[in-house]
Amino acid sequence: MKKKILFIKASNIDVRTQKFINSLKGNEYQLYFAGWKRENIIENSNIFSYFWLLKHAPSQKPFLVGYYLIWMIKLFFFLLRNHKKFDYIYSINFECAFPTFLAYKITKKQYYYDIFDEFAISYKFPEKIKLLIKKIDKRVKNNATTVIHVDQNRLSKNEKNYIIIQNTPVDFYNKNYTYKTPKKKIAITGWLVERRGVYSITKFIKNNPHIHFIFIGESPKQIQYHLQNIIKQYTNITLHPYLPQNSVFELINDVSAIFALYDPSIEINRKAASNKLYDAMMLGIPLITNRGIKMADYVVDNNIGIVVDYSYNKSWDSIIELLDDKSNLKEKGLNGRDIYTKEFEFNNIAKRKFLPLFRNTKC
Repeated sequence: MKKKILFIKASNIDVRTQKFINSLKGNEYQLYFAGWKRENIIENSNIFSYFWLLKHAPSQKPFLVGYYLIWMIKLFFFLLRNHKKFDYIYSINFECAFPTFLAYKITKKQYYYDIFDEFAISYKFPEKIKLLIKKIDKRVKNNATTVIHVDQNRLSKNEKNYIIIQNTPVDFYNKNYTYKTPKKKIAITGWLVERRGVYSITKFIKNNPHIHFIFIGESPKQIQYHLQNIIKQYTNITLHPYLPQNSVFELINDVSAIFALYDPSIEINRKAASNKLYDAMMLGIPLITNRGIKMADYVVDNNIGIVVDYSYNKSWDSIIELLDDKSNLKEKGLNGRDIYTKEFEFNNIAKRKFLPLFRNTKC
């Protein structure tokens, strides 16, 4: 009989969850997804059945908080009614794991807790609310069968029942990688927002018309308007909407560097476990990140990119120096690729860490 696994996420299926689901496809498992349908997109064909507990999401944050409460209540009662249908429950982030934990206290149905982003420090809660959420989150972690973190930086004190599964991609080259001299282009991908250095990057763009910049991703209206204005004034920028991961890699595999900037004044950014780090290493492309975040130390220590200040200033001259030095670009790119193939290739990680979760324990 097939083992039934329920994935729960307060959104559509994202890239990381998609990779986990794909790694489980086959005759051994029957996969289900309970989610919040925020976008009308084609979903994963490997899912046997979907349960959409909410549809759509308000754009204004005060209303979004209320929707989170509705989501958690709906999920709690869904699990009370349906927990016996599943062999394993895999809850992603606090807004899913908390109601799963509450249902567990009644049903004793155990669960896995995967933390992409720590809820308490992802939003600007008052300090007392933040401390309360952290206290509750600790109980949720302690009662989970296993807690899955995306990076060692995200661990809290005295955690024991955890594993680390980095947010790393499947190998785009399928192990058939050959280094090729990059073009004078820089990629900016993902969630294009102010706290990820968009305004600093556009200042840099204005002063460097000889470099082409590729933006790929979603952004709020204010940033969209800003980027559209830049496009009207400068010809060295291309803007793409959100694209599937492999389509992104198709567009950026010949760039000289990838930006991964995070405002260090925000706590969760200082602990950033950026998928861009692993994307860059997989593609054999140097990373440009900023001081004040833990990821910067890793980039420097392993010679896989460069570090600049978060705000655009004289330190950004090192980007020009990097792009003009072909041997340095190659060295940093190959260093990253070597680390990726040895430590972070997703299919290897899935075999070693993720798949055993559903073989060794029954929730």
